[in-house]
Amino acid sequence: MLPLLLGLLGPAACWALGPAPGPGSSELRSAFSAARTTPLEGASEMAVTFDKVYVNIGGDFDAATGQFRCRVPGAYFFSFTAGKAPHKSLSVMLVRNRDEVEALAFDEQRRPSARRAASQSAMLQLDYGDTVWLRLHGAPQYALGAPGATFSGYLVYADADASQSVMLALRRGDAVWLLSHDHDGYGAYSNHGKYITFSGFLVYPDLAPAAPPGLGAPELL
Repeated sequence: MLPLLLGLLGPAACWALGPAPGPGSSELRSAFSAARTTPLEGASEMAVTFDKVYVNIGGDFDAATGQFRCRVPGAYFFSFTAGKAPHKSLSVMLVRNRDEVEALAFDEQRRPSARRAASQSAMLQLDYGDTVWLRLHGAPQYALGAPGATFSGYLVYADADASQSVMLALRRGDAVWLLSHDHDGYGAYSNHGKYITFSGFLVYPDLAPAAPPGLGAPELL
């Protein structure tokens, strides 16, 4: 058996593969700000989409779907403002994936001349692939006016890179590899090969037993 040391290293530890991205690297930045300038009436529980994008650092926000998709795991701050249409009520919820967050812009007043707005904000811990979006309550009495809504978010702190290492005793033909859970909510994040590294090296081979006189040395296992 051959003892082998294997390490799963983050970019900060893996200096041999190239410099790690610093705090100001564009790979660790994410921010967006968008607006909807047209009315939207609730027909079903629907995502609020946007027609203007003012900022989209990192390209993580999709205005056509209204979704922000997490590329850099960490803590994010989100804020939104929703304006209701006259004669209508307002109910807009911040949603992470399919789960409602306790951030609701709500107004039941339906005065004909009222153009009211409500704002909310929240800080969320996101994993790679998580989505954050706004949902308009799905009934005709709820509607956004014109202008309808603004939605902004940015990365506050990126998660620290994780690393693991282990020493294994291996026999000829043994295989060692990395496994990622094969269902929603789990994944491995790689940005141009800089965030996943897998290394290993032989520490020492097994010692071969001494050969009897007159016989050659046995082959290493």
